[in-house]
Amino acid sequence: MDGFQGYQEWTVLFPGMYSIEVYGAQGDYYVIGGSGAKMYGYFEMNYGQTIQVVVGQSGLTNNASGGGGGSGVYSLNDNAILIAAGGGGGYSVYGHIGLPGLHTPNGGNSSGDGGVDGMGGYNGNWPGDCGYGSGGGGFIGNGVGSGSGSSFLAGGVGGSGGGCNSGGEGGFGFGGGGHGSYGGGGGGGYSGGGGGQYRHNNSQQSPGGGGGSYKIGENQGKESGGNQGHGQVVITLV
Repeated sequence: MDGFQGYQEWTVLFPGMYSIEVYGAQGDYYVIGGSGAKMYGYFEMNYGQTIQVVVGQSGLTNNASGGGGGSGVYSLNDNAILIAAGGGGGYSVYGHIGLPGLHTPNGGNSSGDGGVDGMGGYNGNWPGDCGYGSGGGGFIGNGVGSGSGSSFLAGGVGGSGGGCNSGGEGGFGFGGGGHGSYGGGGGGGYSGGGGGQYRHNNSQQSPGGGGGSYKIGENQGKESGGNQGHGQVVITLV
């Protein structure tokens, strides 16, 4: 995974028990983006152990918002430790707030289905680039639809701005957020959230779905939604 912009490596200098908290990013930094999930737990870490840290960024907004990126930590022996999903993008014209990032592994559904088992979410169910938000990226699979979020394994880049000059870019993160065109973009995470849609003629609008999260170990904490703004990763020796 070396070389991806925005991924940071952190090496343990003091062995012991660590508290790790990860917070997914909100769908956008203002009021209409869905809040990010929170995942946390305690992990025994050894001297010299190296992990990668990815901090999700909020999506951008215009008429519709891109989904937030997920945050997470990942060991270099190909094991994800904790991933907290980003929230879905909202649709400001009608005041639809994005759906929250989920503490469960699969991405949240909207007009488009959320991804499962580490895959990206699907774009909203409406033809053309103007009528839907794109899916958020997952751990191993990109989101589906024009301007969707990239997977963690592909660099976690948020979806590009949508068509019709109204799309908000998705946020960078552990599974990038999908862009919003007229429907909100799906949130990124272990599995990507589904994109929303806009149908002017029959007034059906929907925000983006939140991404799904991941954890290893028993008795670890998890919360859907709750985090506003950009994501965070907090690692503390206890």
